[in-house]
Amino acid sequence: MNVHEKLVWTEDMSIGNSKIDKDHQKLVNIYNDLLDLTNKGYSSNEFSRILSDMTDYTMFHFKKEETYMTSFSYPESRNHRNEHVQMIYQVAMYNYELHNNGVNPDEILGFLKSWWTNHIKIHDEAYERFRTENRAEAEYR
Repeated sequence: MNVHEKLVWTEDMSIGNSKIDKDHQKLVNIYNDLLDLTNKGYSSNEFSRILSDMTDYTMFHFKKEETYMTSFSYPESRNHRNEHVQMIYQVAMYNYELHNNGVNPDEILGFLKSWWTNHIKIHDEAYERFRTENRAEAEYR
């Protein structure tokens, strides 16, 4: 049984950059799609498809974010990038396990919710704060 609640985008989740916030909102929506699917009954193929959609969009977002951080020489960009790689790897492993050994979707949802909320509020806020404090000109594209 699913014990997770939907993620609701609030101003508190904003990092102060509307373009990045828009990407984060899309990722929150995909998370909520996964949650909706588990609440109504699902096949592992359906769950895997949406999880793959999240992975695809996550990789698209991470590439833009990493280019953005590099453009203003964020000193923690390597560590930030490593976190991205680890997250993509973990989600890929969940998708693999979903098809081969079975994995509880609640575990996947718990990981995603925790990872995204912590990553946005701690790590993404940190690079945007660094950019703002250093008055660096950079555009997220």
